[in-house]
Amino acid sequence: MYKTASGTEAITADNTPIVTHTKTASDSSTTNVAGSWNTDSGLLLDVGSSNTAGTYSGQLTWTLQDAPQ
Repeated sequence: MYKTASGTEAITADNTPIVTHTKTASDSSTTNVAGSWNTDSGLLLDVGSSNTAGTYSGQLTWTLQDAPQ
């Protein structure tokens, strides 16, 4: 799931925008997508309350698009 201060959104097989940024010709900076994430925000793995304690992992594929918003 993706969790921000304004709410939580499920990550599915469909495209889920995480961050959008419009870069101008004079903008030479980089965008730190995860800069404000912490242990309770950003991309999190939700394994559900009925699963047993243990170590879980997941896989995420990032796709960058140069497309109009």
